[in-house]
Amino acid sequence: MKKLLLALLLCSSFLTFAQDWNPFPLGQKSFYNIYKNDTTIHVLHVDTIFNRGSFQTMFFNYNDENYAGCYENVYFNPSFGLFSTTNQQFYRVKPDSITLKNDSMLIYFASANPQYHDSILFLAKSNIGTSWFSTINLAGTNFNKLQFTCDSIYFDTIVGNTIDSLKVISVQAYDNTNPVSSIFDNQKIILSKNYGFKTMIVFSGELNTPARLIGFSTTINQEGFNYPDFTEYFHLNAGDVVIWREDFQGDILNPSYTKYYKDSIMSSFLSNDSVYYYIEREQTSGSTSTLNYKYLRENFEWLDKPTSLFLNSIAYSYYLWETYPIYPLNNNNFSREVESYGFNLDTTDCQIYQTTDFNIAQRYNTKVGFSHSRDWGWHMKTNDVIGWTINGISEGANWKMLITNVKENTINNPSVSIYPNPSPSGNFTLESEQAKWLEIMSIDGKTVFSQHINQSKTAINTNLPQGLYFAKITFENNKQTIQKLVITD
Repeated sequence: MKKLLLALLLCSSFLTFAQDWNPFPLGQKSFYNIYKNDTTIHVLHVDTIFNRGSFQTMFFNYNDENYAGCYENVYFNPSFGLFSTTNQQFYRVKPDSITLKNDSMLIYFASANPQYHDSILFLAKSNIGTSWFSTINLAGTNFNKLQFTCDSIYFDTIVGNTIDSLKVISVQAYDNTNPVSSIFDNQKIILSKNYGFKTMIVFSGELNTPARLIGFSTTINQEGFNYPDFTEYFHLNAGDVVIWREDFQGDILNPSYTKYYKDSIMSSFLSNDSVYYYIEREQTSGSTSTLNYKYLRENFEWLDKPTSLFLNSIAYSYYLWETYPIYPLNNNNFSREVESYGFNLDTTDCQIYQTTDFNIAQRYNTKVGFSHSRDWGWHMKTNDVIGWTINGISEGANWKMLITNVKENTINNPSVSIYPNPSPSGNFTLESEQAKWLEIMSIDGKTVFSQHINQSKTAINTNLPQGLYFAKITFENNKQTIQKLVITD
């Protein structure tokens, strides 16, 4: 009899949990890992709820940067859409806002065309046995409707030692009124009462595998994965060595080259909020120079920000920078990247403008610290760490081998010229003696135009809309070069 009463009590308790469930708890930073095609760690942080009269709107990362009251313009910029090739997956995963009305929730996903679809209706407070339908408009699928069913509720571990009530929700795809087999057949949504989605089905882009909660952080509680601290990125000591490769893709007036450097840490000062390195740099020619690097915690606030856009004061204007997801590396190391395409926010009218020929990025990891930079203005220059010796252990490139085998300033590609550039209406002339193939890519890495080249001087008519593009030319020796292309009206 006691067991029966206990079972009835637990069942009653489970049903009352439906009044409290929230997929994205306000103020909680949730760390999700997406496997298979994307193994990055994404940070979702609902920090603001606006009352709109008959409904409410939840926003992600609203207060991480206040954007001087221009949040909506920054986040929903229709003209350009701030994105990048390596970060595009994130924008197909992350919800950008949620509308709450009574017990219903509309989750909006930011997605690249042609994968745009309407919002997903989600009833987080549903009881066991409850079902509901939501339309979905996702290109390339055999369904246009989803049925959600609350299957069960039970207690289990969320992350680490945290235990909570969990609700299991299954998804059945429909083509109008007919159930059909889909990628969701073997996937389950698992929702925690107090900590949001433990397993979150992604309804845009990466459909194959649910996102899984691997950590969370609030003002009073932290469990599982969390941001690596500033001090975990900057920890090199005297005797450590970092080897760099510098690549420059020029033009007929500025030859391409590849150079290598060895940075030896002569001394370092490490503290909780600042790091100083005194470095001797050696080139493959044998020449040396000294460098002083300073890293201040206050300049690396973006390491502790969710995957988002943020402002950075640079001289005369505010530039919008994009923080990438967290990339796991080998041996429990992590990498983080920040990039700007030159978009800047005029806070007087909340309009977004772009500086031409501006694309810079920096990457830092917990192994060596500063590990990558690129400056893709009119020319394309990248710097990458390719080897290191830390605490006496060497990995990657061997400096002695580089000295023996490398010749600096080697020109690998035949000359090529594109004019006029900027190009009106996407029409220009490609001039090169050895070019055989032209491919034009948008700034997110998609091929938007291609053409065989069989003449030394070829008129190209792309009819592409105005914007920033990259022209990749393949030569007869199968070497390639990339040039920046700006198309105007």
